[in-house]
Amino acid sequence: MSGFAIETLRAPRRIIALVLSVAALPATSAYAMMPSCQAPVGETVPLSAASLSVEDVGGRYDTSTGWPPPGEQRVGALRYAWGLMLQSDDARFARVDQVQSGVRLSTSGCWLGGDFVWGKDGIVTGIDKPRIVADPYRPGYVRPQPDRRGIPVIAGYRYVAASESFSALYPWIGLWAVDGDAHRTGIIAFNDHAHLVLATLPYRLATITTLPSPDSPWTSITVTGASLHEPTPFLQLMWRTDIQETNP
Repeated sequence: MSGFAIETLRAPRRIIALVLSVAALPATSAYAMMPSCQAPVGETVPLSAASLSVEDVGGRYDTSTGWPPPGEQRVGALRYAWGLMLQSDDARFARVDQVQSGVRLSTSGCWLGGDFVWGKDGIVTGIDKPRIVADPYRPGYVRPQPDRRGIPVIAGYRYVAASESFSALYPWIGLWAVDGDAHRTGIIAFNDHAHLVLATLPYRLATITTLPSPDSPWTSITVTGASLHEPTPFLQLMWRTDIQETNP
């Protein structure tokens, strides 16, 4: 599968557009029936976005990887890139069902995007000019999904969603809600006979998307919560895919 390219805007404030290039996206079967967005592209929307530190998401700084103090940001086996806590009182944003650089709202069929605001050390600290953006996918595109028969049953977890991992050993990365805890979700790599718990985050997560690095064994992972009507995490993490451990 071809990778997605993020189109950037060079500006003094180091703002990057939340717009995805669709040139590399294949067209396959049609979307499931859902509302068609009635809002014009470019319409501004109310959205708050607060930066989340690695400690906020249950992670730590790790100097054993050779990073200078305070160290590499880690959450479990994942590198933490950045995170935002999003919220909006717009009635159209009741439920998030897809994520890329922006999020799609299944209640309205609209995609919400904006401009990343970059802070110190290349960490996203906010979103500028939140607005309705065009659907980043070609008409008819549907993201690949694992065969339901190949999704492992993992004690203590409930399967939520998955995306391709671009790993030879584990072709998928999924979200699993922790049983009995509405505010914890595992990020788990898996194949049809084994799995590997990469991290457990202190949030109820609902959507996941992934993007391979073209010249290294890293896969970026973007996850969000289920609704913008309550504080919802929007996180980017990185996983090094050339590992061999398994949890049978």
